[in-house]
Amino acid sequence: MNSMNRLPPPSGYANWLDFAVETFDTRGLWVEAMFGESEPLDRDAMREAAREELVRLREAARRHDASG
Repeated sequence: MNSMNRLPPPSGYANWLDFAVETFDTRGLWVEAMFGESEPLDRDAMREAAREELVRLREAARRHDASG
């Protein structure tokens, strides 16, 4: 699919990555941690960690674009 045929992101989201981070299912990981041997996970903290990773990825991309 070329850029002319790119599927637009859902309404309310600037792009598909923002949509994926904001809507990804944290329940499975939460339940697994709850009944597994790992520490309990906070679902809001999981989503915030994903947001922070996306911010760092975008910053790295900007630095790369600026250097080159």
